[in-house]
Amino acid sequence: MKQTLKERLLNLETLIGTVVTIGAPEVTDILSRLGFDFLWIDAEHGPLSLAQAQMLVQAAGERCHTIIRVPGQEEAWIKKTLDIGCEGILVPHVNTAEQARRIVELCLYPPTGTRSLGAARAQGYGLDLPQGIRRANEHTAIILQAEHIDAVENIEAILSVEGITAVLIGPYDLSGSLGIPGQVDDPKVRDAVGHVIKACRKSGTPVGIFAGDIAAAKQALTAGVNMVALGLDVFFLWQSAARALADLREQP
Repeated sequence: MKQTLKERLLNLETLIGTVVTIGAPEVTDILSRLGFDFLWIDAEHGPLSLAQAQMLVQAAGERCHTIIRVPGQEEAWIKKTLDIGCEGILVPHVNTAEQARRIVELCLYPPTGTRSLGAARAQGYGLDLPQGIRRANEHTAIILQAEHIDAVENIEAILSVEGITAVLIGPYDLSGSLGIPGQVDDPKVRDAVGHVIKACRKSGTPVGIFAGDIAAAKQALTAGVNMVALGLDVFFLWQSAARALADLREQP
């Protein structure tokens, strides 16, 4: 049996993925065949519904791990997303230990947590409910986003919360919280990112980051990150198309 996403994260493997924002299953199907370790399906930004997110998880199949980023920290979003059957959930804007503790509780079934029982895809539609509950508590990857200066300042307390699988840094929102939106190479942003990486490494917690391009991804890996989300499906689409068009128009 292949290792789960949670197992690979906790083993501190280097995992490379990308972000999916397009609702067409064919896009996820293609990306899942390229060798990415994971696909981050983004239900926070853009028009993706949870029904579409489930179709994308199904389109990826067992070719790579799937993570869904929820729109917020509300119980309804978390339980409905986990019922889809993704291997990991990514929760944005986690700034305090109290928020982190509540998220972990919502992600785990009793007696460990407070997740409510359903009979959706994650539970085999009820066909393997007891086993599904056990597997969920053992194997669900609970990934929290540190993407605000408050999260940076509280990172040690956040990391002390039992049940967190990994932390993923959002450099763009972090730059916004510092009053310099989009300036992810600014020393203030780099220092904040470095502080989170250092704290995670000290605690033994897997740490990831979103990287807008290859240079940023390489820099992050050199800094000690073991999980990189490289670009977005839409980036790859327009960059490749623009490059091809420019190359063709340069022909004599």
